[in-house]
Amino acid sequence: MKKLLMIPIIAILLLSGCSSVASVDTMKGWSFQYNDGTEDYSLFFGLCDSNDNYLSENAAVDIKIVNENDEVV
Repeated sequence: MKKLLMIPIIAILLLSGCSSVASVDTMKGWSFQYNDGTEDYSLFFGLCDSNDNYLSENAAVDIKIVNENDEVV
């Protein structure tokens, strides 16, 4: 479960360089959803600047979770 908590932090770091106008300061309202049909998870979140304004950018993110035994989970 601790590894899943790292996903929002990684996403902020990856997406913080997406915007040339504003920079991402925080992630709000993140949640996971399991999809029975595709047997995978979706991550939903909002990105905000330092004034708590929501930001919108097009981005593609690949996430890989690796445990302490160096195995992809």
